[in-house]
Amino acid sequence: MKKFMIDEDVRQINVFDERWYEVITKDETFYFPSVTTYLEAFPKGPGYLDWVKNVGRNADEMMTEAGKKGSECHNLIETVLKGGQVVWQEGITQIEVWEKFLYWCSWFKEFTAENEVVWDAGHVEQIVFSIEHRCAGTIDWAPMVNGKREIFDWKTSKAVYEAYELQISAYAVLYSKQFEEEVNKGHILLLGSSLNKKGWRLSSYSKKDLEHGFEDFHHTQCVWHRVNKNAQPKFKQYPMEVDLKFIQENEIITLKGA
Repeated sequence: MKKFMIDEDVRQINVFDERWYEVITKDETFYFPSVTTYLEAFPKGPGYLDWVKNVGRNADEMMTEAGKKGSECHNLIETVLKGGQVVWQEGITQIEVWEKFLYWCSWFKEFTAENEVVWDAGHVEQIVFSIEHRCAGTIDWAPMVNGKREIFDWKTSKAVYEAYELQISAYAVLYSKQFEEEVNKGHILLLGSSLNKKGWRLSSYSKKDLEHGFEDFHHTQCVWHRVNKNAQPKFKQYPMEVDLKFIQENEIITLKGA
C-alpha cells in the first residue's frame, strides 16, 4: 500500500517509496528500509528458483498479483480487528481472497476462545522502527495474550518460508526496543494452507527462537547494505490542482530523493 502525505501549504501530494519508512523524531527525519526490503537479500532457495524457471516471463506478474491478493486479505482483517464490518461484493473482492479471510475468522474464533486476548486499534497494523538497527516495519497484530505481549503476521502464500521467520524475529526486536516491552512469542498464520483441513496453520516462535532469528536478520541486513551501497528512497510529488496553465508552466510529476 502506498504511503502518502498531503501538504496543504504548497498544495501537493507526497507519495513515499513503499519499500522505505519515513521516521520523524523531534530532532531529525530518518529514512529506513523496511524489514521485507532487507530480506530481499536472503536466499530464496531452490524451490523458488525452480518455480521462476517453470513460470518464465509471467513470474513477476504472478508475484504482483499474489501480493495484491495478500494486501486485500490484510485489509479485511485490519478492518474487523479495528471494530469495523466487511461485506463481500461480487466483482470487487475476489472469492479466493474472501475465502482466506474466512479461514482467518475461523482461526480467530478458536484462538480467542482458548486464550484471553486484549488489544486496541493501535495494535493493528502497528508500525515499529529502530534508529539503532536502521529499519522499520508493520506488525499485523500485537495483542496481549494471557497477560503477555505476542505478535502475529498473516501470510497468504503457499508455505511458511525461512525469510518469514526472520521477518517476525525482526518485528519482535523492533517492538521491544521501541516500547521497552518484551515480546513473549511471535506467530505466523498461514491462510489457505493445504496442510491443514481447517484452512490455516499457525507457526509459533519462542523468545529464544526470535533472538536467533534476529541474528540471521542482522547478517542479511549487512549483505543488503553491501549490495545496495548508498541506497536512498525516492518519492513522487503530485499536484493537487491542475489546469491548462499549470500543465504548460510546471513539471507535472516530480521525482525526489530523500
